Amino acid sequence: KLFRGYFKYENEIRQMETNPNMSFEERYDLLKKKRREILKNENAELIFGMEESKVEFMDAGKNFISSSKKMSGNERVKNYEALKRKVYGSYYDVAIQREDKFENYQIEISLRDDELNKLSSQEKDLKIRNLQDKYFGKDAAEQIRKAQSESIEQDKKISEYEKKSQEFLTQNANLSEKQKEEKLKEMRT
Repeated sequence: KLFRGYFKYENEIRQMETNPNMSFEERYDLLKKKRREILKNENAELIFGMEESKVEFMDAGKNFISSSKKMSGNERVKNYEALKRKVYGSYYDVAIQREDKFENYQIEISLRDDELNKLSSQEKDLKIRNLQDKYFGKDAAEQIRKAQSESIEQDKKISEYEKKSQEFLTQNANLSEKQKEEKLKEMRT
């Protein structure tokens, strides 16, 4: 019965025509109504509950982020997690297991953004370091910091090369193109 209902739903959805100007929310509400109409509430919840919770949380999460700007970073993180628990309900544990660590890290950074910007450079670095450890573990966080450090070093070298090459070209405009290229190649190595 469940499979027949699902296949009936799939067929009706394929044949259903929607207004191309409808928003995602309007289309999704239409799908949810169709699911409940064909599968009944319990079966629709069984098959699509996790997906529907995820979509609901996407919307609720966006609203929370914009409406909680006056809260402290700690309050925002705590209330964001409470919202996640509430919206996901019985799907919470499964949702947490499936979440992307980096995305969660970025969300927490954005929730704490005002707080982080008020800290000194050293305090901010320490706070970010602690968050990286929390989300990625000490070893992975250390690798991230090493890669970031190497990237900063590489950017400095590129910037220095660009500056020196501009100075060289300005001071040696009378050299041939071949001589300029040879000298620039030497400077790069």
